[in-house]
Amino acid sequence: MNRDRTNELSAGVVYRRIPNRRTHFDEDAGRPERGAFEPRPSDNNGLSVDVDRSAAESKLQQYPGFGLCALDIAEIKRVTGGSAWVAKPLSGSHTRIENCDREEVQLALANIATVVIPPTFQRRRWTGNR
Repeated sequence: MNRDRTNELSAGVVYRRIPNRRTHFDEDAGRPERGAFEPRPSDNNGLSVDVDRSAAESKLQQYPGFGLCALDIAEIKRVTGGSAWVAKPLSGSHTRIENCDREEVQLALANIATVVIPPTFQRRRWTGNR
């Protein structure tokens, strides 16, 4: 869903959840992967984000093990050539980064993301059985 760009945020920071999946976060590098910025088919090419850090952190309770990253809005526009943009929240803190359906946009977002809270992964314990 591409909202009207007259409702676009031009500055600030947004916060995106990082799923605790190896396709979404590289533990060794401590960086989100492209998968953390790939919209699901039901997302209409947009990504869910929050403009308020405390609201974003609070929502993590609903997603055990998920992490959180920060993205600068002006930097989103710069690295995507203006194709991706952040809509003003309709209410509260929740909004979207629009036009994230292309791989180059997803990679650009992964490259500029700053990890605020890394995801946690359950370690498999070796039982000695083969």
